Amino acid sequence: MLRGADHLELVAEVAESVTAGAWNSSGGSATLAGENLEEVFGIEIEAAAPETSRAPASKSPKSSKPKQPAAASRPKGPKSAGSRNAKVSPVGKGPRGESANMAKHKIDQTREERIQTEIVVDCYNESERYSGWICYLEEKLDFPIRARCISRRKASPLERGEQVEILDMLDEDRDAPSEIFVLARWQGRELGLPLAQLEGIEVGNQTAEAIGDWHYWCARGYCF
Repeated sequence: MLRGADHLELVAEVAESVTAGAWNSSGGSATLAGENLEEVFGIEIEAAAPETSRAPASKSPKSSKPKQPAAASRPKGPKSAGSRNAKVSPVGKGPRGESANMAKHKIDQTREERIQTEIVVDCYNESERYSGWICYLEEKLDFPIRARCISRRKASPLERGEQVEILDMLDEDRDAPSEIFVLARWQGRELGLPLAQLEGIEVGNQTAEAIGDWHYWCARGYCF
């Protein structure tokens, strides 16, 4: 509002300026120029700043990390029969001829002590341990002995359940002994058989214990 100005006077002044040609015609329509308004009202009118159209903000594309290709899984091929059936052979170790594969038979502390203190005591190689067993069995076994085959062996023609008569120890001179053999009579002939495949029939306690000691040694996987 214009303070101290009579609005009627202002209207009259405008009417006079219109009749005097203060109006500008443009394109057949009358418009009041800004200069006339300044003269009429005695004010200064600032030119309106051109309105600039604001460009819509462009959305930056989201940076998407390329997906890493999944690691190719190794195809599982069929296992060969050899890998399924592979077994670890017992391997002797240590001065006592112990084997790495001893889990097939539980430890018998009484037999362990007897073997260590009576059979392989002070034995430091294969030959000495073999001789220790031969001497022990010769002393403990009461010949002749009726015996029965309890397992098949490649070095023997016996089948399970067949009976023989053990006559004596068979102390063969071998460079690398691996078995204890006995001299036995079978089907009218004498031959050497592994003691590990024989068990006594109606024998005394001492003979049964000595044969059991050797079976235990073999079951534990010990070697000379």
